[in-house]
Amino acid sequence: MNKDIIEVIKSKKLLNSLGPSNMNEIEKAEETLGLKFSEEYIKYLLEFGAVTYYGTELSGLVTEEDEEKGFYFSVVDETLEEKEYDDTVPENMYIVENLGVDGALAWQDETGAVYYKYRFDDNLQKAADSLAEYLEIEELDEEKLNLAILDEIGELTHELKANWCWWKKTQQLVDKEKVLGELVDIWHFVLSYQNNFNEGEEGLGSAPDVKKRVKQQCDLMHSIDDALIY
Repeated sequence: MNKDIIEVIKSKKLLNSLGPSNMNEIEKAEETLGLKFSEEYIKYLLEFGAVTYYGTELSGLVTEEDEEKGFYFSVVDETLEEKEYDDTVPENMYIVENLGVDGALAWQDETGAVYYKYRFDDNLQKAADSLAEYLEIEELDEEKLNLAILDEIGELTHELKANWCWWKKTQQLVDKEKVLGELVDIWHFVLSYQNNFNEGEEGLGSAPDVKKRVKQQCDLMHSIDDALIY
């Protein structure tokens, strides 16, 4: 049974929608992008315009004025920017979600199918036959988020191995750009934790356990001082 995109989104916790788009706006966006949205995505735009919920932000028809309402993810601007940045993106696809980690993005084509793709990697991994199905694959919970943070800390530790692995003389030097990339991934998850499980922005200054663990791990690494920006 095919899931209905409207019902799926309305079932989400902490749902916030921009407000309906109209067909003129949708057709103009399609013309700008040089592609066609799926029937499902059009249905989503006509009902919601754009949405955020429980740590997730989906693309939509967002303008600069909408940023004051907390909506930033424009399907037009983000798709054009990503395609300019990465020429391996298929011409008929538009971005629906930026997963915020390791350059992972979710794209949809005119049939409605959703794919995972990493920047500069022309390999597409099909995630779902529709956006509705995609949105029900995984739900964010506190345990998974904590594990994600610990996993990214492990990746940061590996990137800094040259500064603590005394027994391996052939270890490559620390790559500062990769270190910064891992730090971005860690803080993406830390801030997601704050937003969803620790009083959001108001709780950020209280240094939750997860933030403390990140700092303790970073303090072990001698090269982190010039990579971290406070």
